[in-house]
Amino acid sequence: MLEASNLECVRGERSLFADVSFRLDGGEMLYLQGTNGSGKTSLLRMLCALTPAVSGEILWRGTPIGSSARSFAAKRLCYPPRAPE
Repeated sequence: MLEASNLECVRGERSLFADVSFRLDGGEMLYLQGTNGSGKTSLLRMLCALTPAVSGEILWRGTPIGSSARSFAAKRLCYPPRAPE
């Protein structure tokens, strides 16, 4: 299970998103859609512990993902690069 609660992302002085929360159980999928610069990639990077959230919490199978759990996330989560078009 992947769970995000009240995530916020700020780049420079600009807030990309705030209060983003969701829960995904096994076999479920999250579809992200938005304009360029809306924070889609930033959210994905947060979910893999590559970018810290300004606020909020991310849990993977009940375990917090963050800077202190980077090795945990690195072993279990993957952020693949964008496929060439």
